[in-house]
Amino acid sequence: MTELSPKSKIRLTIASCLAFVAVVLVLFLNNVLTADVLSDDQLRDHGVILLSAPREISNVALVTHEGDAFTQAGFEGRWSYVFFGFTICPDICPRTMGIMGRMDEMLRDGTRRRLAEKFRGVFVTVDPERDNQERLNRYVTGFSRYFLGLRESKENIAAFAGQVNAAFGKVPTMGGGYMIDHTSNIAVINPDGRLHAFIKPERTPEELLRVLESFAASA
Repeated sequence: MTELSPKSKIRLTIASCLAFVAVVLVLFLNNVLTADVLSDDQLRDHGVILLSAPREISNVALVTHEGDAFTQAGFEGRWSYVFFGFTICPDICPRTMGIMGRMDEMLRDGTRRRLAEKFRGVFVTVDPERDNQERLNRYVTGFSRYFLGLRESKENIAAFAGQVNAAFGKVPTMGGGYMIDHTSNIAVINPDGRLHAFIKPERTPEELLRVLESFAASA
């Protein structure tokens, strides 16, 4: 058997070291990118109401903030976290959208970036009279350029909202104006286009991200 030269031994040692480092790096990244699945108790602690069985969604007829038609098929292929609100909402809407926007930033930063395509934030206006396409576009993309805004007639919005347990209605104000009273939960729609869960309001971006990572890991 031919004995390796010193240079060959060095090359073999270096190659072996590089292979070992590559394996360790792959295992590390896999560990970072693969979140543990939260238990039912842990999900409740994170403000999650999990449906016993995902609920079918149908007959969605809305329009995106870019003017494109949107049906229930648009939810398929990724996890959508959906919030119903209106652009001049003074409190819960900007807070919740800010949390969703911050979570989106975290999702696209560093080692989590590969997971970003699995999730999408969605804002559905419950005030289509005032939230035209231009205003909706500015509002939604102000929190994340990756977010999707949806609008249409009050009837079409209500038809979709009813399927995901989101309620809304006008509240008259002095001077003949109005505000909108609306549900503040975030609805989670799974990649099959079915309602999967609700997340209670006032969660942190870290909590929201942890919940969505858990859902993706359990799929």
